[in-house]
Amino acid sequence: MRRFKIVVNNNEYEVEVEERLEKSETGIEPKKISAPEKKIVEKAVEIPKTKEIKEVTTSGNKTITAPLPGSILELKVKVGDKVEKGTILLILEAMKMENEIRAPFEATISDIRVKQGESVNVGEVLVILA
Repeated sequence: MRRFKIVVNNNEYEVEVEERLEKSETGIEPKKISAPEKKIVEKAVEIPKTKEIKEVTTSGNKTITAPLPGSILELKVKVGDKVEKGTILLILEAMKMENEIRAPFEATISDIRVKQGESVNVGEVLVILA
């Protein structure tokens, strides 16, 4: 006997099933069927690199551009702030994920080209560092 739980119309029932392998009353013997053997195929999967923040030089300044489309969730700095490498400049929300856009080097914020809540596209200038 094997026991199973069955749910029908949100009602749960516990049933017992008898396993019979001998000839039935019809005289037909049940066949044992074996499942085909599963083959495991190992395949190398290339994981895409995360999008990098581009630095573009414009008249001695460096611009930080949007690595992916999204909206500006929060600005963490203001014009004139001195930032160290790795300082969070802003939070970019993309595909329901919060992405921290960080300073790639020690600098001073010379311009912020976006506002909180604004939508941005890939490559759009976010912050200019001096």
